[in-house]
Amino acid sequence: MPAGRVVAMCGVALALGGCYVSVPLDVGTAPAAGERVALEISDEGRVALAERLGSGLVEVEGRLVALSPAAFDMQVFKVRSIRDGEAQWSGERVSIPRAQVARVNARALSRGRTVLAVAGIGGGIIAFIVTRQLLSGGRERDPSNPPTGPETIRISLLRFSH
Repeated sequence: MPAGRVVAMCGVALALGGCYVSVPLDVGTAPAAGERVALEISDEGRVALAERLGSGLVEVEGRLVALSPAAFDMQVFKVRSIRDGEAQWSGERVSIPRAQVARVNARALSRGRTVLAVAGIGGGIIAFIVTRQLLSGGRERDPSNPPTGPETIRISLLRFSH
């Protein structure tokens, strides 16, 4: 695969990942199994979960597998700690007691970030086309014969030569 396509695909993936924000769920709203959630850990939870998930734990992000009155069972994809920042996980299943969770946040699409990402990608594509001169005029000019008057310029998307 050409390097340009790989870079473009990576850019789109990064932009789409940045289109989501974490929003607190309403008090009466319970997340559904399969939903991606971020659990903000309470001070009590920070101490109790240190051995299993690392010290200074602030947030655990993952996909909710099951929800019971006692705990959140989830596949963990990311943990955030006070000192170490973010650490990626590969979906290990962990049970986190509800008493150790301060707040539950759901992942939601951000319209503003999505618009900015699409505009940025579109601008990048236009800049790539313009800088590579992928759009051509209707005819090639003879450098030894400069134009003498007003000209009509046609822009075509495809250029054929034989």
